[in-house]
Amino acid sequence: MVKNRLSKKIAEKIPDLDLKLAQAGMPDTKEEFIKKTILTAFYMTAGITLFMFFLLSKTKAGPGVLIAVFPILLVMMFFYFLKYPDVKIMKLEKDIDKEIVYAGRFIVIELESGIPIYEAFKQVNENYPTIGRYFNNIIHDIDLGTP
Repeated sequence: MVKNRLSKKIAEKIPDLDLKLAQAGMPDTKEEFIKKTILTAFYMTAGITLFMFFLLSKTKAGPGVLIAVFPILLVMMFFYFLKYPDVKIMKLEKDIDKEIVYAGRFIVIELESGIPIYEAFKQVNENYPTIGRYFNNIIHDIDLGTP
C-alpha cells in the first residue's frame, strides 16, 4: 500500500515517463516501472552493501559507514535504473539508424523490379528485425483496412 502511493507520487513527478516507456517498447505503466525500479535499486543496494560489509568487516568503521552509505546508495541506484528507458531508446535509435538506409535501398530495388509495395513491406519485415517491427504495423493496418 505504501509502495503504491510512493510509486504514484514519484511517477507524477516524472511527466514524460509514459512517452519514454512507449518509445522504448516497454509495456509497463509509469507506476509499475517505478515499483520495479525501486525494487531493483533496493536489491542492488543490498547486494553492494553486503559485499562491502564483508570487505570492511575487519575494520572498525565498517558497519557504521555502511549504515550511513545505504540510503545514499539506494537513491543513486534508483536514479541509475530510472535511466533504463533512455538507454533502450538510444539502442533502438542506433539500430534503426543502422538498418534504415539498407531497408530503403531494399524497398527501391524491390519496387523497381516490379514487386508490389505490399510485398516489399512484407520482405522488409522479414529481413530487417528492428525496422521490420514498424513495417509489420503498417502491414497489419493495411490488412485491417485502416487509413
